[in-house]
Amino acid sequence: MITLIELFAGIGTQYQAFKNNYEVKCIGISEIDPRPLKAYKALFGEPNNFGDITKIKELPKSDVWTYSFPCTDLSIAGKQEGFKGKHSSLIYEVYRLLCVSPKPKVLIMENVANICNTKFMPQFQDWIDTLTELGYTSTWQKIKANVYGGATIRERVYMISILDTDIKYNFPLAIHQDKVLQDFLEPVKSEYYIDEYYGPTPSITKNFFNSVKLCDYKNGGQGNRIYSPYGMGVTLTATGGGKAGSSGGLYYRENKIYKLSPIEMCKVMGWSKEQAQIICSVLTPREVGFCMGNAIDLTVLTKIVKGIKEQNIL
Repeated sequence: MITLIELFAGIGTQYQAFKNNYEVKCIGISEIDPRPLKAYKALFGEPNNFGDITKIKELPKSDVWTYSFPCTDLSIAGKQEGFKGKHSSLIYEVYRLLCVSPKPKVLIMENVANICNTKFMPQFQDWIDTLTELGYTSTWQKIKANVYGGATIRERVYMISILDTDIKYNFPLAIHQDKVLQDFLEPVKSEYYIDEYYGPTPSITKNFFNSVKLCDYKNGGQGNRIYSPYGMGVTLTATGGGKAGSSGGLYYRENKIYKLSPIEMCKVMGWSKEQAQIICSVLTPREVGFCMGNAIDLTVLTKIVKGIKEQNIL
């Protein structure tokens, strides 16, 4: 039985990824936002929530900690204050807890691709060096979701840190993708209809590598770009603009323009239809968009955790 602690737990993607690979017990989480907590409780039952990470004195012994800390100050949509920003600086609470708690065998981090750009890479490297001083060997990689079978081109950085060993985690090889966005969609519903479509007719040839933009809706801009469903989906965003909102983009369907439904947003982030229905039963459509925009892609994390199992790290 693997034990897990989810810091910045969100809706519990980390827990589900481990459930997909191991017999696992989540012994506690840290989450203060009521929106993802509602989904977490609906999916997994009442968690042992340690609450605000800044107020946790120490954590119990566990095999794994996950820490998808806030990306607010790293994201291109933020103020670019980096690890010193009000929200992203919460990563240092993880360091504090590592210093006062039994250290887990494995640490798993996920964050925006911007964390390793020219501006923030020195801060990210300082964090890696800090973990090294604590006894961890870390491996990181920037991954697009579709590379591991996901429905979108969402790009994130993942890092696996292993305690007291020189063994480095090897990220799994890319898979042969065989699905595009169309394969994740539900039957069209009128409430997600935006407008008539007058752009170029999309090719039905499937593109497994990229999203396929057809044209702009009205003046274009974020959330007002129209894409083919025969390519990959665009990245969901927590606070998206335009007609698409959190679903990131608009899509051509049956000669009209549609945005993703809440069920579809959950499905493209790796959740089954049954799980999506559970999530959508306790959240408003706007809350679903916020949670999915902030969430980790479940398909990707499941593949990464499978790699941990196959490499006998746990």
